[in-house]
Amino acid sequence: MIRTDHQPYSTLRLLTVPAGADPGAEPLLSNAGVLIEAGRAVSAWDGLTGVAGRERRLLTTTTNDLTGPELTALANRLSGLPAPLGLPEASAARVALLHEEANRLLALDPTGPDGP
Repeated sequence: MIRTDHQPYSTLRLLTVPAGADPGAEPLLSNAGVLIEAGRAVSAWDGLTGVAGRERRLLTTTTNDLTGPELTALANRLSGLPAPLGLPEASAARVALLHEEANRLLALDPTGPDGP
């Protein structure tokens, strides 16, 4: 069963897809987002597709409105890397807020798919 975690009044969602589950069963998994795996975060422009043999987690918004630079900046921040240069101030502020929300969501299940 695909699990969705979120904070009240937020459009950010953390979707956890167990091994063997079909991501096509959840429309949000076709949104662009940040795939979190193996202690890193990477941009997933087409969301998640295909059944996998391992658990996967995707951060996305219900509105699917993250720009390319925002998505890259959020993935970088979650991986401990610097945000790309030249991010507009409004986008930088949005990424900072989403980063805080993402950390709260990820803290709900700190072991994630990769174990402690």
